[in-house]
Amino acid sequence: MLGLVNLISNEDDMATTKKTTKTDTKKSNTENINYAKPVTDFPFVYANNAALTFSKLDASLLFGELVGEDEEGKIIVIPKAKVIMALPFVRELRDLLTRQIDAFEKDYGEIPSLMMKKTDPKA
Repeated sequence: MLGLVNLISNEDDMATTKKTTKTDTKKSNTENINYAKPVTDFPFVYANNAALTFSKLDASLLFGELVGEDEEGKIIVIPKAKVIMALPFVRELRDLLTRQIDAFEKDYGEIPSLMMKKTDPKA
């Protein structure tokens, strides 16, 4: 049921695709995608923090890495990448994430929620 395409990168920055499926009873919408060789400066980033903002035409998704707290107890986040998307694509991304997370949790159990410490006692 869970169809995934994993992008595998070797030492030469060549990319190949490796299709993995838990079961072949349902077709994945990623089966007809051929991922081309990425450019050598294709960014790979780690993020454990995200912020989403909207305009009338698009949305900006800012990914960052939470690295600790300062002396005042405020969370320190290092910005890592920003993706700006058209609003219809944001909706498609939401739907894709929902379907994939639901399928994953059906097979492997619920993903635990992250508990974030509030920095403002009034919040």
